[in-house]
Amino acid sequence: MASLDSSQHLSFDKWADFAGILLFLWGILFVSTIDNFLRPYILSKRSNLPVVISVIGTIGGLYFFGIAGLLLGPLILAYVLIIIEFYQMGKLNELFGGNK
Repeated sequence: MASLDSSQHLSFDKWADFAGILLFLWGILFVSTIDNFLRPYILSKRSNLPVVISVIGTIGGLYFFGIAGLLLGPLILAYVLIIIEFYQMGKLNELFGGNK
């Protein structure tokens, strides 16, 4: 969206029409594409979270929480996966500090 705003601002000057269109295309084709593919890859490598789960968490978090969801979505999904793993091992009480 920032590339659209910047390119519209440049388009008001008749000599900068080309620069506005070029800036818009640069933002859409390169910046957002790299961000959408590189962020989940880096996130999954640093957290042992599969890339697909990371992408689902990022998109879902963005949908439900807005900008904060870019961080909250994958975190919530990772914590849910940890809880499921502890449940499958039968150690759910240990996770929450309870005694058997």
